[in-house]
Amino acid sequence: MAQWGAILLAFVGFLGLGLFANHKAGQPWDDPRPRFVSWKFVMILAAFGAFITVVFALNQAGIETGQGRGRW
Repeated sequence: MAQWGAILLAFVGFLGLGLFANHKAGQPWDDPRPRFVSWKFVMILAAFGAFITVVFALNQAGIETGQGRGRW
């Protein structure tokens, strides 16, 4: 049961990071200096992490998602 809690915590963490990066990327930037963090790239990494977490959760639930295991 603790493993499902860790999976849920990772998914919520990636989701929160993505929402925070979306907020930061949408703010205007009037400073002539470049940004230290590319928030759009962080948003893409967070979406990828959330996707991998969902795939891992499906594998733990017994649904095989590997190569050659798909429906089509």
